[in-house]
Amino acid sequence: VPFSRSMAAVLLIAVASMAAGPIAADGANKYAGEFLTHGVGARALGMGSACVAVADDVTAGYWNPAGVADVEGRAVQLMHSETFGDVVNYDTGAYVQPISSDAAFGVTVVRLAVDDIPFTLDFEQDEYRIYYDESKISWESDAETAMLLTYARRVSNRLRLGGNLKMIRKSIANYACYGFGFDLGAKYDVWKGTTLGVNVQDATTTLLVWDTREREHIMPAVKLGVGYSRPVSS
Repeated sequence: VPFSRSMAAVLLIAVASMAAGPIAADGANKYAGEFLTHGVGARALGMGSACVAVADDVTAGYWNPAGVADVEGRAVQLMHSETFGDVVNYDTGAYVQPISSDAAFGVTVVRLAVDDIPFTLDFEQDEYRIYYDESKISWESDAETAMLLTYARRVSNRLRLGGNLKMIRKSIANYACYGFGFDLGAKYDVWKGTTLGVNVQDATTTLLVWDTREREHIMPAVKLGVGYSRPVSS
């Protein structure tokens, strides 16, 4: 297969990101972006989240923004799931709008929430027992939300490029934080039926700033994949 400039660009993005990622990894806050790792869409989750190379539907903004350029026509996706009974609620929604024959725009929203978390003040206590006082318990919620604004373009017959502007808001009780980040994606058709994909999440390191002045960082993560598809006759 001829090694074109397009394929070289995809590989360069992947190699450069992998080289830069481990350098800054020591400063990462391990769970700062954990709510963004659950996945979007039944198709991709049914594939074990192995979707970076084959993302070509309305959920592509999450899995690989370059795949939004492969979506045919307008599309909408909604998903709701619950974990530990109904303790953790996870909701996603996505919309894709083609803006030309070669480009498309998408919006993806991801939200994870836990309600009715008991916050307690100090209870009265003596040497043997604690005196329960319901008036000293407040019930609070935790909510983590991200919005991805995606732009993708078909650069050539084989190469698609895309990117996300990522906006994040997290809150628990009366505390909140905000952050911004970027994702980069590429898909390249190596030959008929075989596609190489790369998704660089939080490419510039996503900074989250709390109203308490505490800071968290979501460090870059690189996802690579190769997809092979073949039509099956009826």
